[in-house]
Order: sequence, then C-alpha cells, then structure tokens
Amino acid sequence: MAKKADEIKEGLSKDEAQNLYSGADQFEQTEEEPKGNKVTVIGIIEAEKLQKAGWTLVSATRPSGDPFGDKEYKFERNK
Repeated sequence: MAKKADEIKEGLSKDEAQNLYSGADQFEQTEEEPKGNKVTVIGIIEAEKLQKAGWTLVSATRPSGDPFGDKEYKFERNK
C-alpha cells in the first residue's frame, strides 16, 4: 500500500520536510518603462509589450542573415 504524505513527513527530519512553496512567486519580474523617446528591442515578445503600451513601431530589421533569427524593432513614443 502507498504511504500517505503525512506518513512520509513523519519519517523525515524538519529540514527535509519543509514546504518549498510559500504561496508567493519566487521570481518577480519588474517591468520598467523605457526612458527616452526612442527604444530598440530584439524579439517579438518585447516588441508586442511596447506596442501594447502605446509605442509606435518605426522599423523592423533582421540584424543577421539568419531567416529564423530574431528581428530588431525600433519604436518611438507617441506624443
């Protein structure tokens, strides 16, 4: 018969049985608004974030000859 979680915890020391999930996210990503009126980002995800924040796309170029590589996006802040 399989052991229940309580039975397993009783057999472990206090350090081994700690709950690693505290209920809070361990990694909190802070998003800072780019400074200035122009910004350049690489990757579609970063570009989408700026576009949703109201920035205007000026150009999208491929910095290398790789057809599957990321593009470089240049944005300007709307005034």
